[in-house]
Amino acid sequence: MQLFRKKLKRDKIAKELYECRKIEDNQEYKEKFINIVNKYFSKSYFENDETFIMGGRKKILFDEFNNILDGNKDIKGIDNPIRFAIGDLEEFICNNNHLSAEDVDKSKWKDEKVIDGKYFIELRNKNDKYSKEGYICLQEKQYIEKMISRLKEENGSIKGLDEIITNLINKLHNLPNGTETSIIKLLGYDSLSKYNNDELTKICYAVFKKCEQDNIILDFSEHADEKTGQIYNIEFIKKKH
Repeated sequence: MQLFRKKLKRDKIAKELYECRKIEDNQEYKEKFINIVNKYFSKSYFENDETFIMGGRKKILFDEFNNILDGNKDIKGIDNPIRFAIGDLEEFICNNNHLSAEDVDKSKWKDEKVIDGKYFIELRNKNDKYSKEGYICLQEKQYIEKMISRLKEENGSIKGLDEIITNLINKLHNLPNGTETSIIKLLGYDSLSKYNNDELTKICYAVFKKCEQDNIILDFSEHADEKTGQIYNIEFIKKKH
């Protein structure tokens, strides 16, 4: 019952969410993060707060989070989209908001500038009051829940994985025995921009499993000292039973 629940302090949930950063596996990281948020949300109660402003840094994080997970082509140079998106969500939950003059209602602008600086000061003071309280209000909770719901859709699958594996296995079947190559060579170096490290590694192990089923031997023995590198870059010799 709400009678026995307390409002959620931002710094209380932040401590546990920061600990999640230590988890290296994306799927485990995502699930742990979501479970922590759900745990705190389920035992807390939330109120509407008129001082909450969905603008400034929180609006930037919200939009960036969705653009990353939606595969927006304008978002470049992100090696691990899932982890990056969770980082945005973490900051949204754990940090106070920061506003700029651009967050002032456009009806109070003229010639692309805020008419009077007092409008921004009023907005900033409102935001500062919300930050000082340190609680997550109902409106903010609803934005967080939207982000969590979107994050749950990311199941770690690679689009067209079966076709990718089939193509790689066909290439391996057609290679003469004794050929030296690597998974990245077979995929094509442009794959480094298509997939992140976790995805390329997942493709590798799916290929290795299929090779066992098809009696294809990938001999890494000549490059055993390179096992600390990325598995998709390491050369092997194709053999067959």
